[in-house]
Amino acid sequence: MSAAIQNYIISNEMDAINLLEKVLNNEVDTDHLNIKVENFTPFNLHVTGDKFHQTITSSVMKGFLEMQSAIYKSYSLIRYNDEVPNKLTQEDRDDLELEVKVLNGSSGFNVDWDGIFNNLIEKTVGRMTGKQVFISVLFLIATFGGNSIYQTHIENQTELRKTELELKAKQQESNERLETVKILTQANQRTLDVLEKAVNAEPITKTIKNDAKEVTTKLVKSVRSADKVEFQNAVEFSGEAAREITTSSKSSWEPKRIDGLYIIQYVDSSNAAKRKIRLQDVETGHVFIAMLENDSLDQKILNAIKNAEWGYTKVYLKIKTLTQNGKYKDSIIIGASEPQKV
Repeated sequence: MSAAIQNYIISNEMDAINLLEKVLNNEVDTDHLNIKVENFTPFNLHVTGDKFHQTITSSVMKGFLEMQSAIYKSYSLIRYNDEVPNKLTQEDRDDLELEVKVLNGSSGFNVDWDGIFNNLIEKTVGRMTGKQVFISVLFLIATFGGNSIYQTHIENQTELRKTELELKAKQQESNERLETVKILTQANQRTLDVLEKAVNAEPITKTIKNDAKEVTTKLVKSVRSADKVEFQNAVEFSGEAAREITTSSKSSWEPKRIDGLYIIQYVDSSNAAKRKIRLQDVETGHVFIAMLENDSLDQKILNAIKNAEWGYTKVYLKIKTLTQNGKYKDSIIIGASEPQKV
């Protein structure tokens, strides 16, 4: 006798989080799980200012286009394990297309999630099997449809900017702008904990989370000229504060070591002293460019890199880089060895 189908209705962030936690803890049988979104709380951005009254400006539209791109990218990751959405058909794009509604008599913008999320469910868990796809889909619904990630990111960026200003002179005016940031709804700690557990369980969700943060930054940046903004009923701030918050994102690259196994895809030797090497991380598949400064490395290390290039084999590299939202820049190779010698 086959197991009974378990039906779950998702109407808000906590519904998605509750089910995600059950999936992560193996408390539900995903082979007999049916999920549907009904009356999900819409995304809301309320902007006060003359130019925003019953009008969506080009800057705000750019913010929502960033959200659209992130939805397409997330679907491509879940469906095809590829963050470049080239495989999406026109039907896919139509089914996942955002409809940004300008609310009558106000300067509010809404996105209704029901159609998009149900189409996403049908195109993924409706055609694929396994626990991982449920983790990714529920993570996406909670991340983009809820308020915790948006609120936490804005709050973190505000604190980051305040920290930066402590190191600079003439900070009083900027600090006064940041004081207009008010948390209307605190992020649910349980939501954040479950999402973090999902990130550890399914690598795809880390990219989805980083993209959601980038969407938040772009939407905040899009309302810099507003008098007042209410973001997803969770955070309120002035347009001047939006300018301060998004200023910090330009300088939030953090130093990091990314030592590990790599495949050398290509070497640009046009500058023999500083060669550019295209690397692929064996574990994550991430591809990026790193510099190899010959003068700073001994011959043994250079030989290990050369052998890996010619033999198209794995090499263990020690790399220092700057990272932001999963991206790398100014990556420099500082060491190398054969894998068996690690």
